[in-house]
Amino acid sequence: MTFLENAKQYRVIAIVRGVNQKYIPQLSKALCQGGIHMIEIAFDHTSEAGMRNTLESIRILHKLRNNRQAEPKIYMEIGAGTVLHPNEALAARQAGAEFIITPNVNRDVITIAKEYGMGLMPGAFTPTEVEQAWSYGADIVKIFPACNAGVSYIHNLRGPLGHIPLAAVGGIGVENIRSFLEAGCICAGVGGSLIDKKAIETGNWDLIRDYAAALMEAAGE
Repeated sequence: MTFLENAKQYRVIAIVRGVNQKYIPQLSKALCQGGIHMIEIAFDHTSEAGMRNTLESIRILHKLRNNRQAEPKIYMEIGAGTVLHPNEALAARQAGAEFIITPNVNRDVITIAKEYGMGLMPGAFTPTEVEQAWSYGADIVKIFPACNAGVSYIHNLRGPLGHIPLAAVGGIGVENIRSFLEAGCICAGVGGSLIDKKAIETGNWDLIRDYAAALMEAAGE
């Protein structure tokens, strides 16, 4: 399946930012058990160690996904997020990422991603940015921050730009995901409300699994 087809089917992309690579196996297991099968490992540009952690997290997840002996099976479509430079897109691909997500419309990043056959979701806010991202080759355009735009903005944007698949990212949770999907987004990215840092550090994987399941139910799985 293509990136677009996966996004339409799975509806929710988990956004993982600033999580130590040692937690990735248990985190991905909890997300899968909750019904989430797309994950974005976001680049941490605050330090070189953070950048290395991002790439190693992608490698770990890729190995887990491809391990046929693993129990339980972990099935995830793997992406890299907050990609700001073409070199990051290439490094993410080499680590095992299949799609990239950016916070902005960067033509150089888009070009390298398309060259290597990666799924692509650039971030945009205005109608001009949305159309520009689409014209450069985006598969889906991320409306970010969606919570600031609001559901009515998505609905109005779909009028003239209904041919462009949109994703809602930023401030999305159980309480509002259905509204954004009903307004016309094909999927949503969920970060802070799902990837609970305290739960991760204390090993409360059931909390993350249960919230993931609630998200999928709200999204109309």
